[in-house]
Amino acid sequence: MKSLFIDTSNKILTIAVFDNDELLGVETSDIMNEHSKYAVDKMKKVFDKIKLKPNDINRILVVNGPGSFTGVRIGVTIAKTYAWSLNKEVIPISSLYVNALGYSAHDYYVSFLDARRGFVYASIYDKEYKPFLKEQYISIDELNSVINTLDGSVVQIGDVSINDNETKPIVLDLEKIIKYCKNKELVFSHALKPNYLKRVEAEEKLMVENK
Repeated sequence: MKSLFIDTSNKILTIAVFDNDELLGVETSDIMNEHSKYAVDKMKKVFDKIKLKPNDINRILVVNGPGSFTGVRIGVTIAKTYAWSLNKEVIPISSLYVNALGYSAHDYYVSFLDARRGFVYASIYDKEYKPFLKEQYISIDELNSVINTLDGSVVQIGDVSINDNETKPIVLDLEKIIKYCKNKELVFSHALKPNYLKRVEAEEKLMVENK
């Protein structure tokens, strides 16, 4: 079972291919706001490097948010087009979840991404990576209130500082991602959607103007 992994939701663009649990090849790029330019090229490089054709892939794992609105949209569009044109299965996975999987040996994993204006997209997972706090758009103050109630070893993973505790950088553990995500729910290509958690600013402005 060969799987294509796509993550364009954050600063680091990651394209990887697995054969069951074995990582066959990976390509990355850290040029933010250029994912649309490099994503397809990186995918082609991975396929060429491991001597596979696009149709050899059985399913696609795509990070569908939350994160950069533009970045999320790019990854979902690529996965959706690929899946529809080649009739492949798709597994959407949360950026907050895959970021939490980058660390281990803790009781709680607080995973968050900057949503600006004092808010973050956040979720908290227990030591078995099961949701303790469901992913949501939440103020930093509210999130800290929840963190202060946690009893045990806590690690914070994110792209912004939210308190005086150390915030670990986002590190993708690709082998763990395929292990934990390969059996998640499949969707048809037409049902794949970005998970923004919050309306795009242009939509918010339009709603305000129409009130």
